[in-house]
Amino acid sequence: MNKSRKIKLNKNYTPLPTSEGDEIYPNGIFDFSISRILEYIAEGKLEAEEGRIEVKEWFEIRGGNI
Repeated sequence: MNKSRKIKLNKNYTPLPTSEGDEIYPNGIFDFSISRILEYIAEGKLEAEEGRIEVKEWFEIRGGNI
């Protein structure tokens, strides 16, 4: 693995707290807070490109696996 592509540990990192009812998407060792991501997009703190997908086609391409 290219060393420049490795994740660097931030010893001062503290994950953002979650609230009851938050939507969390676990993916491997990461837990993505969908609720927090949407808040950041709405507040302009995170730039995101809006797009549409055909969900049925998306699942077919991936063999029904997420």
